[in-house]
Amino acid sequence: MKHFFYTLPLLLLCLNLFSQQKTETNKPSQKDQVGTKEVVSPSTEKQFVLRTKNENSTAIIVNGITIDKRATAYYTEEDLKNISTEKAIRMNHIYVDSFQITDKKNLSVNCQESIKLEFDLGPYNHLRKKDSRVTVPVNFKGCSFTISLFSWDEIDQLK
Repeated sequence: MKHFFYTLPLLLLCLNLFSQQKTETNKPSQKDQVGTKEVVSPSTEKQFVLRTKNENSTAIIVNGITIDKRATAYYTEEDLKNISTEKAIRMNHIYVDSFQITDKKNLSVNCQESIKLEFDLGPYNHLRKKDSRVTVPVNFKGCSFTISLFSWDEIDQLK
């Protein structure tokens, strides 16, 4: 009887882990899903769309403008079909180059090149403020640096 009380919790733990694993394997991969959710940023009180990233995205050309895969990753094919030239330019700006590295001189050439070609601002957009820049520490592919995110007002002036 004594052994029963010792093995019962272990048995329940194993069953619980097995059921969680089975549930997660039946879910579609988040990499293959692109979804949206309307949110209001507490720092800006501005409503924007929080997007789920599609890791399999590719760059596309819309009206002669190449939209970087870092931007297309947050939009569905349907979203991108009828996009205007202005919107394509704005998307690239938001997801690719609407920031400055504040400590660039401390970065190796390899880090600078990796940031230029691969760094995605999507996960940082919710930190932006309406009318002032925000400084954010980043660790990207082994490179530690600080970025200054452009404000939403600065991004809107791009028009």
